[in-house]
Amino acid sequence: MTPMHQPTTTKVVNHNLTLDGNDVEVTRFVEFMYGNWFKNWNSLLNISSVKYDLGHDSLCFTTDSPKVSLVKFMLKLSQQFPKMYIMYDYYTESEEDFEEGTIFLLGGEIVDGETGLKINEV
Repeated sequence: MTPMHQPTTTKVVNHNLTLDGNDVEVTRFVEFMYGNWFKNWNSLLNISSVKYDLGHDSLCFTTDSPKVSLVKFMLKLSQQFPKMYIMYDYYTESEEDFEEGTIFLLGGEIVDGETGLKINEV
């Protein structure tokens, strides 16, 4: 008989959020991430190595979980901060099954990276 709960494999994934907004929006976003978001999702995503680069308005963190892309999480964040343009990129550390992606977000929707238009407008 097979046990009901099979162990799931996890992947170490590096995530980066590059923020484009005014100083007040960026500060509110970073405070929200440190104050709420990381605490709420740490048990699911096993978040570590959180760093914020003030000069480049870039927030980096690492996860060790079965989830690789956090695009659904980032869409919800973008809805909470609709005036901020966010570039979300991620990549795995494993060379055998390397995965990466870059997604541009504005107002809770995925937009084109070059023009800033919503994907359905391109």
